[in-house]
Amino acid sequence: MTVIAAAVHPFSNRNVASDIDKVLKSGKLKYQHLDLASFRSIEMFAKDVIESHDHIHHLINNAGVMLAPQQKTAEGFELHMGVNFIGHAYLTKLLLPKLKSSSSASSHSVIINVSSSTHRIPHLSLLMSGLFFSNPPFYSPHLSYGLSKLAIRLYTEELSNQLSTLAPHVRVMSVHPGIVATSLYRNVVLPLQLIQKYLFVPCLFRTPAEGAAVVLNCFADDTITSGAYVENSITELMDVTPQEKEKFWQLTWQYINKRKGSAHR
Repeated sequence: MTVIAAAVHPFSNRNVASDIDKVLKSGKLKYQHLDLASFRSIEMFAKDVIESHDHIHHLINNAGVMLAPQQKTAEGFELHMGVNFIGHAYLTKLLLPKLKSSSSASSHSVIINVSSSTHRIPHLSLLMSGLFFSNPPFYSPHLSYGLSKLAIRLYTEELSNQLSTLAPHVRVMSVHPGIVATSLYRNVVLPLQLIQKYLFVPCLFRTPAEGAAVVLNCFADDTITSGAYVENSITELMDVTPQEKEKFWQLTWQYINKRKGSAHR
């Protein structure tokens, strides 16, 4: 298997290249630049991947920012919403034809969207209003992060509904990998970073390998219902109506298509 690790920074900047060489006994792992805060970067990445590979069997939408200062993406989306949700949704759309053609009844293609238990914090009405996509009436990094993760979960369920007709051999799910000790917490204030590192991490946090295992296990578990949210081996669907899911789907693509047209002019 060839695994493409798409990220803003190459492996050399993370001091992991030598470790990867030691453990990789077969297959290939390669880095490709991808900035989910830029539609142009997403389009360039998707075009290169589609042209360079005959098949795409799995897609893990794992990139994320958390508790960042108020910022916007190149297209003007609030950063959490733009990177954690919009960027992944747009990338998935561009890669979906290849995922569809690579799937079959005996070998499903799988899309995994990494969400978080924090999706339970914001009320659904805030997300459905669309106010927090670009110009939120007020800014809270905690709320913005939770809204982006709620968006992922709602989008995943509607994407599954769409795929059940358009691409029945492509499965999609969202998953909370647990509280994982990664650089995601770099925007937490320094005193809390120190408390987290020396007190919480040894007791409460999962290692990156453990968090990754939670995500990867979803590929192997055929019993997980497409569209479901997975947390601590429990799967569930949102208590929302099909009309609400479809409304959010339309709202999402309304914003994406509008910004995409502006960016390309």
